[in-house]
Amino acid sequence: MNILDWKKLEKFIKERKPVSVDAGILNDWFWTAATVYENGEWKDKGNAYVASSWGTPGFKAKMGNGEVIEVVAMTEETEEQAKEREAKSKKAREDLKTLAAGLAESKTPPPYVPPEYRNCKYSEMPEPYKSEIDAWIGITTARYEARASAAKKGMLIALSIAGLIAIVAAIVLV
Repeated sequence: MNILDWKKLEKFIKERKPVSVDAGILNDWFWTAATVYENGEWKDKGNAYVASSWGTPGFKAKMGNGEVIEVVAMTEETEEQAKEREAKSKKAREDLKTLAAGLAESKTPPPYVPPEYRNCKYSEMPEPYKSEIDAWIGITTARYEARASAAKKGMLIALSIAGLIAIVAAIVLV
């Protein structure tokens, strides 16, 4: 897996002092890039895609004179990083599967988003659509959490009953 060389990015910022830096996969920039540094502040919110099995990670730095410098900043993923990524991916897939099951049972349909905004990043959507999406996620999450809480209570009751049965069995057998 090719991943962004964050050390090279950091060194570039310290030495060249750009106005802003966007990071992403150079071969698929429009879909993967996000601003990670701007006006002397670190802005990375995890929105940039900086790893690829086929693409080339890098960054584009806008300098004070308006010049944009494109830099290939790629390194190979270590075994430890690969294991960490795989663990995160597995958990994310499990969370999505659980969320999808909850959404299937949900009575609230997702908000309408016009076609021209369906392929853009959430951060680029107009505020009214973001608010509707946030509200829908809040409602759906609350329902999911309520179901999860009820399931946990059910499990505790079942464990308590099993514990009582074990105690009674131990008394009877003695």
